[in-house]
Amino acid sequence: MCSVDAGDRGAISAFVERWHKETSSFHLPIRELTITLDDVASLFHLLIIDIFHSFEPLHVDEAIIMLVELLEVSGEEARAETAQCHGAYVLLLWLRDIYQRRCESRQWILATRVYLLHLVGCTLFANKSATHVHIVLDAFRDLAQSGSYAWGAVVLCWIYEHFPSVHDSVTDDDYDETSPRACQWLTMKAYMKGLTASPYRTRINALMITYGELRWGPIVVTLRSERVVTHFGYIQTIPPPPISATLSYEDIDDRWMHYSDHLTAAG
Repeated sequence: MCSVDAGDRGAISAFVERWHKETSSFHLPIRELTITLDDVASLFHLLIIDIFHSFEPLHVDEAIIMLVELLEVSGEEARAETAQCHGAYVLLLWLRDIYQRRCESRQWILATRVYLLHLVGCTLFANKSATHVHIVLDAFRDLAQSGSYAWGAVVLCWIYEHFPSVHDSVTDDDYDETSPRACQWLTMKAYMKGLTASPYRTRINALMITYGELRWGPIVVTLRSERVVTHFGYIQTIPPPPISATLSYEDIDDRWMHYSDHLTAAG
């Protein structure tokens, strides 16, 4: 039951309209908002500080070899499965069948790999098909190492890269908005035409920065939510413009593992 279909497509569609891939942020009336590593850590309870898992995009033949090696299925079965999925993917139903077979034969290492592939394919790396799972088996080759990857960082990377696409939609010419810059979309796919995105659009458009007062006895202070960062003693800076990545994979990994160089002592 864990799949992308569990989400409210109307809400997702309303937010997709305001998602800008260039800045990885939502453009809302209350200014830009983004999904942070802290959000991932709080919601998924996954590591956000540890090593990255290095992998290359799989060719179908490489995916077949990996399935044969790490799940110990026959080459014919692996080839038939990838052919049915048209790439380096397998079906969820096939994984469930393999898992049951491995448990019945008490092949616990193989069963664990299948279970983890099914788990991350349905949750962390879900796609719009809700039936296909990308073969990321290499991450579970060494099960002792698998738990030490920065899975939380990987999830955020996946969300940024695979956020529901609007490439198959067209702009609604009747929609007129000057601030914030955003577009509403008319979808071309039949199953998406019945989305109830309108109520979400209304709510999002009505979002405004509100001021409030806090009181303790006779003491009254004003709370400015847009300046909440300064309430915690930090400096709120103007974010720099978006830049394109120019670092090599090795440089990115090295900087990530030396994150502690950029931390200040408490107080």
